[in-house]
Order: sequence, then structure tokens, then C-alpha cells
Amino acid sequence: MPHSKLKKLKKFHSLRATLALAFLALSTVVMFISSGLNIYFGLLNQQKVIDAQQEFIAQKAARSVKEFVHSKFNILISCIDFTNMHGASPGEQKLALEKVLGTEPSFRQLMLLDPQEKELLSVSRLSRMVPIHLTDQIEQELFSQANEGKTYISSITIDQTTYEPLLVLAVPVTDVFGDVKGVLVAEVNLKFLWDLMDKIKIGRTGLAFVVDMQGYLIAFSDISRVLKRENLAYLREVHEFTTGNEAIHEGRAQISKGILNTYVLTTHVHLGTPNWALVVELPIMEAYETVLLTFTLSILVMIFSFILAIVLAILLSRRITGPIIGLRDAVKQIGEGHKAIKIDVTAQNEIGELATSFNKMVENLTSTTVSRDSLIKEVTKRKQAEEQIKTSLKEKEVLLKEIHHRVKNNMQVISSLLSLQSRYIKDEQVQKAFQESQGRVRSMALIHEKLYQSGDLARVDFAEYIGNLAEYLFSLYSADSTKIALTTNVDGVSLGINSAIPCGLIINELVSNSLKHAFPRKRKGEICIDLHRKDGECELIVSDDGIGFPKGLDFQKTESLGLQLVNTLTQQLEGSIELHCNGRGTSFKIMFGRQQ
Repeated sequence: MPHSKLKKLKKFHSLRATLALAFLALSTVVMFISSGLNIYFGLLNQQKVIDAQQEFIAQKAARSVKEFVHSKFNILISCIDFTNMHGASPGEQKLALEKVLGTEPSFRQLMLLDPQEKELLSVSRLSRMVPIHLTDQIEQELFSQANEGKTYISSITIDQTTYEPLLVLAVPVTDVFGDVKGVLVAEVNLKFLWDLMDKIKIGRTGLAFVVDMQGYLIAFSDISRVLKRENLAYLREVHEFTTGNEAIHEGRAQISKGILNTYVLTTHVHLGTPNWALVVELPIMEAYETVLLTFTLSILVMIFSFILAIVLAILLSRRITGPIIGLRDAVKQIGEGHKAIKIDVTAQNEIGELATSFNKMVENLTSTTVSRDSLIKEVTKRKQAEEQIKTSLKEKEVLLKEIHHRVKNNMQVISSLLSLQSRYIKDEQVQKAFQESQGRVRSMALIHEKLYQSGDLARVDFAEYIGNLAEYLFSLYSADSTKIALTTNVDGVSLGINSAIPCGLIINELVSNSLKHAFPRKRKGEICIDLHRKDGECELIVSDDGIGFPKGLDFQKTESLGLQLVNTLTQQLEGSIELHCNGRGTSFKIMFGRQQ
């Protein structure tokens, strides 16, 4: 096989494969963008739901623990009020305390003290009388609070005999004038709080525990850890509580290591009085079960959609290219001399009409004779066939215009979708990104609009295009045309579609930058767009007399997506770009494209 023929074969690209890949690529991009946005916003909403559920569970559990302590205070206060503890006789006082001790199992001992801190009487449920262990510090704090008419709650202590955690509560005893005449002290067995903690359910496998201000474990399902007086200040939630960071505690659940040394979703609630905190922990897999299920289903839907897009792409490409391939094969046989071939294409469209024209042409060829009359008839028939072909070609031109029109409409739909979506976005940066994307899509849509509106389907008149694009950008960014003037100077330059789209995008980015940044605080100014042919090249200048380009910023190495696009599109045009800053505004000069 000759080298030139082999080279031609290597350059051949299947129309069927091209159409299938194009459809698949377009479908995949749209699918991934749509699914990605749905997954992203779905995860954000689900995270808020999880935080709210975790906070609700923690608050509910905290109320149970807080009510446990407050109920004991209420019992003591009720005993003082109903018995008239100050005015009752010692016998009546003891009888009242014994009734309280009998009705409240969590009370281990009760003691009545006079204002001089002396014991008046006490009752106990222990087999041997063990006095309530009041240290000097506890007594001092107890009477200090009582003299102010306040209740008192001590820190946790462990009974060295029974190893039970104990808590001392105290309520002032006052007369009718409110003067403090004594203090009623109760020793509370916190093992009843353990029973309460066992009843608190945190999800299916979650857990809760209580710590004091020093981080010591007070109540937990594992009693051995409570009895060891384990300090949990190393846990993140406990550390926040013990270091006094409640003011900055946001109340939202966070992921960290828990009491069982596994990663959990955890939060805590400060009980206030007593100065404890209740910490709830939920295993990550249980907490994010709904999120993981949603994410998995989204991935499965994306995979199914991708497979469906592949199948549809193959079927659609076969349906479109089938008649064309049949027409090609028949034409090849006719070219090889098989004039009896009939093209079997029944499509009711331009391809079907073209096949009919070819069939008629073949019939004319087979009926050709050497006679003059036959030759004249043959020439006439051929001319008729040629007229049909020309008509078909004109119809193809109409079809091409329709394609440009539909591409423009589809881009307009995309721009409208971006505009609608941006209304639901609260993040200003994301909203700006959507707005910039609208401008880019609109700049490309204008190219296709100018192509189908003009007689030349291959080139775009940029004089009218630049004016329309600038008018749209002024509207998009709500620019006041009475304060920002627009001047265009275009010398009848027309560009092919391969140059027109990049050039249009460059103008879109530079004019957008000027509208966004050059005229702050409603400053007046002017934006100029010049496009000329100079020495066989196109010279594009976009300038403004605004505040100027930031000093020290390299526009070719900036992180701005707009300027990155300008540099990339200039390279695509095989052109060059220059920035001029004269102290009054900014000017970009771009040279590209030899005479086309």
C-alpha cells in the first residue's frame, strides 16, 4: 500500500464514533454537574439535620440529669416548708426527716445543723451511724451559701467503705422573716444517677456520661471507671467544658475520639447547677447512616445514568449515521462502475431526498445512448439532477442555520438555568461565579446567533457582535450607562468561528473585569474596545480609565479565573497579550491571527 494512502487511512475518523462520543461527553458533563451540585447541597442540609438531632438528644438527656438533682432539692425544701422545721420540736423534726429518708431512696443520711454549725439531729439508713463527711471547706462554703439564702451542692466524694459516689446537698432553714436559723444537709448516693444514665438511650448504640468541672467521671454505664475516679479532660468535649470555653462552644456536634477510644460524633451540654456537663456520643457510622445511604444511592444513580447515556449515544449515532453510511457505500459502488445499484434509503429527510437524487442520476447514466437525442436527454436529466442536488445543498444550508439557531437557544437555556440557580445561592462568591458563567455562555451564544442571522455561515461580523455583547454585560452587572460610557471602534473585522469564540470570550472577561473592579463607589469613567487589522494581524485593545490594575500583580500568573482564561484563549489564538498601566486606568492589547 502506498505511503500516502496509508496516511489518509490513519486520518479517517468515524462519523458514528464521533457523534456517539460527542453525545456521551455532553450528557456526562451535564449529569456530573447536576448530580455533583445535588450531592453537595444534600450533604450540607443533612449535616444540619444531624447537628440538630444530636443537640436535641443531648438537651433531652441533660434535662433528665438536671431534674434528678433538682428533685432532691425540692424534696428538702418541701420538708422544711411543710414541717415548719424551725418551729417544730426535736421529735417532730426527726420524724419529718425519717419520712423523707423513707420516701427518697437516694438519700443516704440527713442532718440538721444550727447557725453555729452544730449538729442538732441526724437520721441515716446505714446499719451503723457514720456521720456525713463535712470537710472544713465544705462547711465554710455550705454556711456561706446558706447565710445568703442559697442552696448548696458539693463536689463528688467516694465513700472509702462502700466505694459509692456521694454528693452533699444543703438547704437553708429560715423563719417567717427569712432569717437563717439552720441548715438541712443531705448526703445523696449517686449510684441512683447511674440507674438513670442506663435508661437514657442515645440512638441505637450511642452512650452518655456525666463529668464534673475538673473532668472527673461521675456517671457512666461502666461503673468501674466511675469508681476509679477517671479524669476525662483529655477528651475534646470534656476539655472545652473544664477549661471554661462554654462561651465559644457552638453547640454543634463534632467528630473526635470518644470515651471508648473510637471516633464518634459528640457534643455536650452544661447543666449549670450542678456545675457538671453531660456528654453524648454517637458512633460515626450510625450518625452518618442517612448521609452514607444518600451518597451511595446518588453514586448508583450516576452509574446507571452513565450506562444509559452510553446506550443512548450508540443507538442515536447509529440512527443518524446509518442512512449516511448506506449512501456512502452505494456511491462507492457506483463509482466502481456498478450502475445498476439502487440506493435503498427511505428516510423522510434531506438524506432521503439526496438518495432519491442519486438514484435518478444512476438511472440516467444507465439509459445513456450514443445518439444525439439520447445525449441531449441525458444532459437535460443530469441538469435536473444537479438542480435537485443544489436544492438539497440549499436545504443543508438551512439545516446548518437551524443547528446554529438551536445551539444558541440551548446556550440561552443554560444561561437562564444559571440565573435561576443563582437566586437560591446565599454564598456571594458562588453567586459571582454563576454570574460570570452567564456572561461566558452568553458570549458564545451571540456567536451562533450572528452566524445563523448572517448570509455567511462561516464568519462573524465583530462590529455588531461587540456592541451586543457589551450591552448584555452592562445589563448583567447593572452598570449605569450614564456614568460608565462605552466606546467601540471596529474596522469591519470578520472572524471565522474558530477565532470568533475565543476572541468573544476574551472581550467578555476583560469588559467584565472593568465593570466589576475599575469603577468602585459609582465612579464615572469610560470603557473602550478597539479591533483593527494591522500588518495582516488582528489588534484587539480593551481599555478603561478606572482605578488601574493592582501594582505588583502578575496578570499572567494570577489565580483569577477570568485572567487565566484570557491568557489561555490568547495562546489558543496563537497570539500575544500586553498590559499597559499609565496611572489612569488599564489597557490590554492582544495581537492574533494572520489575514484569514
